[in-house]
Amino acid sequence: AEAGLVRLMAVLTAIPPLLALFQTLADSRDYSQPAVAIVVWLAVLGAGAWLVPQLRRGGLATGETAAAILIAVGAVAATGAVHQAHGAQGGVDLAILGTVWLLVLIVMSHSARVWIPAALLVFAVRAAELIRAGGLNPLSLSRLAAAGYIMATVLIAFAAVRHTLDMHVGMAARQASLASR
Repeated sequence: AEAGLVRLMAVLTAIPPLLALFQTLADSRDYSQPAVAIVVWLAVLGAGAWLVPQLRRGGLATGETAAAILIAVGAVAATGAVHQAHGAQGGVDLAILGTVWLLVLIVMSHSARVWIPAALLVFAVRAAELIRAGGLNPLSLSRLAAAGYIMATVLIAFAAVRHTLDMHVGMAARQASLASR
C-alpha cells in the first residue's frame, strides 16, 4: 500500500506542473517573461523528484516541509508576476493547480496545524497577485474563489484519505508481523 501511495504521489507531482509547463509553452504570449514561468515549472518538477521519495521514510521532515511551502509560495508569486491577464479569459488557475500537490505532500506528512496555514499562505499570495493584476472586481474575485475551491477540494480529499491509508499500512504491517511468527 505504501509503494502504491508513493507511485500515486509521483504521478500527482508530475502531471499538474507538466500541464502548467505545456500551457506556458503553448501560450507564451500570455506571459511578459515566459522564460521565468518555464524555469518555475521546471523547478517545481525538480522539487517533486526530491520530495516524493521522502514519503517512504514517514513523510516530510521539518526542513523539507518548509522548502515545499517556500517553493509553492515562490511558484505562485513568480508565475503571477509574469502572467498577463487578458480580460474575461477564463481557464484553470495553473498557479494553484501546479503547486497544490506540494501542499498535498504536507497533508500526507503533517497534521492540519501545519498544512492549513501553509495552504492559507499560498492562497493569500495568489489572492494578492490576482487583485494586483485585475483589481478588486467580480472577475478577479471569481478567479480567486475558483482557486480556493481547487485548493480546498484537493487538500480536504487527501486529508480524508490520509487516515485510511495509514490504517491500511498499519494493518499490512501487522499481518506481515503475524505471518512471520
